[in-house]
Amino acid sequence: MAEYTFGVVQVAAEEVRTDKSYFFDNQHRPDGSGLVLQLTIEGAAFYRDNQGEHLVTQGNAMLFSHKEATAYGYPPDATEPYHHQYIEFSDCQPLRTVFDKLMLDFGPIVSIPDNSTARGVFNEILERFRIGEFHDRYQESELLFHLLIATYREQIERTRGRDPIEFGYHYILNRFRYAANLKQIAEACGVTREYFGREFKRRYRENPGSFLRSLRVEHAKSLLKTTSIPVEEIAAASGFTDANAFGRRFKQVFGISPGAFRERIRAQKQNRRPI
Repeated sequence: MAEYTFGVVQVAAEEVRTDKSYFFDNQHRPDGSGLVLQLTIEGAAFYRDNQGEHLVTQGNAMLFSHKEATAYGYPPDATEPYHHQYIEFSDCQPLRTVFDKLMLDFGPIVSIPDNSTARGVFNEILERFRIGEFHDRYQESELLFHLLIATYREQIERTRGRDPIEFGYHYILNRFRYAANLKQIAEACGVTREYFGREFKRRYRENPGSFLRSLRVEHAKSLLKTTSIPVEEIAAASGFTDANAFGRRFKQVFGISPGAFRERIRAQKQNRRPI
């Protein structure tokens, strides 16, 4: 893996393939060393990994890296051209982290539909590469991060109708700092509070309320340790309705008030200072 902080677009191109000679085994290919997001415009390709073989149809993209044990190509029984666009970019650690998270949570085949933010960024990268109009490497990195994160967000949004419980998990994880209650969260998922609570616990082995409060109190704890923000502002910034509710919850979890906890952290830092 190249040891770079900022990514670079290595290739961004469009192709049409019409026969089964189009085949790549990523584990044994001599070309490139990047991360790839390859979008089907028309037709389909197959993608093969240790979970089996899957079709990548119109509006979907496959994610892969060179040197991994996967393969893809033109389906042997296909009759339509496989029209696709792809972006290959440098395998630097910051981009790899987001790329791997996307694959871990949603798999190697993701949706990038027309008129989505992800598709807009994808198209912008293609066009800027075609005409050679990236401002610098920082802009390339910015656009690549935007593409991966927009794609991740798109997969979350797709779960709203297909799997409201998974959508609710991501909703809580990403919005716990906002003072929403479980009824409001369940409504955002399109289900009742009772159904959401029951199914969430069955799947994740934890009540959604406990999960929400844990995220809030741990975030508040981090702010107490690393900032001098007033306790009242920390409570609001962590999703608690008021400082009293925050104080009660914090003491219940850690056995100490937020103010006393902060004083203890300050004393520990004073004692570690060199003489």
